[in-house]
Amino acid sequence: KTESIAKASASGRKIEIDLWGAFELKKRLTASTPTAAGRVAYWFNQTLLTIEWFRKSFERARTELGERYSPDSHIDLPIRRVIEATTRDPFLFTELAAFGEDIKKKLAETNQADTAAVTACTDAIQALVQIASMPSGPIPIVRLRETLEMARDAIMPWYSTQRDAISSSQPNPLANAISNLLSAIKNVSHALAEQHWKHVDTRALLVIGEAGSGKSHLLADICDHIIETEQPAVMVLGKKLPDGEPWEEIMKDLGLPRDLPAESFLGALNAAGQAMGVRALLMIDALNEKNGQAIWPERLAGLVHDVDRFEWISLILSCRSTYERLVIPDELDETKLPRVTHEGFSVRQARLYLKKRGIYLAEEPNSIEEFEIPL
Repeated sequence: KTESIAKASASGRKIEIDLWGAFELKKRLTASTPTAAGRVAYWFNQTLLTIEWFRKSFERARTELGERYSPDSHIDLPIRRVIEATTRDPFLFTELAAFGEDIKKKLAETNQADTAAVTACTDAIQALVQIASMPSGPIPIVRLRETLEMARDAIMPWYSTQRDAISSSQPNPLANAISNLLSAIKNVSHALAEQHWKHVDTRALLVIGEAGSGKSHLLADICDHIIETEQPAVMVLGKKLPDGEPWEEIMKDLGLPRDLPAESFLGALNAAGQAMGVRALLMIDALNEKNGQAIWPERLAGLVHDVDRFEWISLILSCRSTYERLVIPDELDETKLPRVTHEGFSVRQARLYLKKRGIYLAEEPNSIEEFEIPL
């Protein structure tokens, strides 16, 4: 300690070193808040909620899904990005940074003669770059889109003036450069209007869809991918839960220690997400199966409330559309539990799915409607 302080002082730095033993660490890790519960279990237990634990837990669920999950014939669908967005996946921030860089590049190619337009574009660039550099901070999509609209409105008169300054029969590179900038602004605005950006602050989401639309496959594939990237994700199959207190049965299904309270498990899962800089995924698939109508109408609201106290956990649920009103309690409306519908495959996606299975169909007549619900 003394030697380290002396070395720091010799280099012009002043430091203090305090020893935190096991008692002090546990005291700080077990503060009396819900988010602190389970931190000791995560940081000091050598086997609980490690990547290997997540992987083994998923492999068990994967085996039980059987033919409902076939990664070899997987087709990427837009709904996948919606679920990944709830985890604050790093791709969100990579995209925001790329958006800012594209606008910056296009702005640099103009003559920057219009001060108001340049200022508005600079504000948009700074907003995108700043949010991209703060993965744990809020992502104010509405405000971002408003900033981009202000930039677009400022560019329009600049472009019109430059376009009209030269005859349409003559080359007009300055107007073209401004037009490219305007296109970049519009492209980013359109991108931020995509469905997944609306759910970056969603921490509880219900996936609904017809029987066989691929809900279980979707959740399993996302869970598989997230674990492969060494991020935390857990998948529980609704068909395995008997009629009883959900947390007790979920903990039992996951093979967790009997003396580990549900709050401590959630605290440990929350700590795992925070440590990785992403929200941990907790998925419960097929709420409608087996005892679902007995379990969830009286208990789902409480479970959603329990998870909501942990800001680094995203809860993803799935339910067959025809059972939604029978399983989901009325108090969990779309403001408390947003819905997203799994539509199955489009015609193009159905053709890709069949192609992966070695099946090729003639383009005409279109006879693949029955394959749009793949399972």
